[in-house]
Amino acid sequence: EDSEMLDEVVVVGYGTSTKKDLTGAVGIVSGEMIENRQAVQISNALQGAVAGLNVTRNSGAPGSGGTIRVRGNTTIGNNDALIIVDGIPTDDINNINPNDIENISVLKDAAASSIYGSRAANGVVIMTSKKGKMGQKARVSINAQYGWSRMTGDNIEMMNTEQWLNLQEMLDPGKAYDTTFQKRKKFYIDNGISTDWADVFFGDAAPTQQYDVNVVGGSEGINYYISFGHYDTEGIMDDSSLRRETLRSNVEVKVT
Repeated sequence: EDSEMLDEVVVVGYGTSTKKDLTGAVGIVSGEMIENRQAVQISNALQGAVAGLNVTRNSGAPGSGGTIRVRGNTTIGNNDALIIVDGIPTDDINNINPNDIENISVLKDAAASSIYGSRAANGVVIMTSKKGKMGQKARVSINAQYGWSRMTGDNIEMMNTEQWLNLQEMLDPGKAYDTTFQKRKKFYIDNGISTDWADVFFGDAAPTQQYDVNVVGGSEGINYYISFGHYDTEGIMDDSSLRRETLRSNVEVKVT
């Protein structure tokens, strides 16, 4: 058969179909796009990549994951999409190294996701990790990155203690006659007690470093992809950090 005469083929789980005959809504994200985004976590790499896929981060802390919704909330219960990695359902994709992902398919409607049953009611995100190819020469790749993160602009300007206590009196005039409040106010002002909490909590620059090493290759009877990743970052808020080390090994052997 002449491969140039074939139409594009889409794998639908229970077989294959030509793309023009596939009526289900499917979004595709290539591994190259994920790598270009330099995302720490896969959920971050998916933001804005597929129409109808919403990714929301509930925290800015290092390592915080995102909530994945396909076409918004569809039930009063759990609205999370079903996540499939190499055919295996998983609850947490944020511990997977994005550099190990070959491609991602997002099944967005009932026609496309029906093969997974009721678990797919909120959509399905299918991820395929990288693998070696038969006859591929062994290749070692190294990726190293180093950088810093910091707050944009200056720190938040805070009131000092005297200004804050005066504001309390403005909001509650009764505090002017509150003996305990006035004693505390005099003590703080007389002793110069004042703390800039923004300066206390937020540091200057937070370093980030990431290293990835992978070995890929294959022969007539075996193909392999082995990768190691190290990610270490400090948060812009003091005492917040993330250190993640990942190891993935995909090996296929043709026994006979």
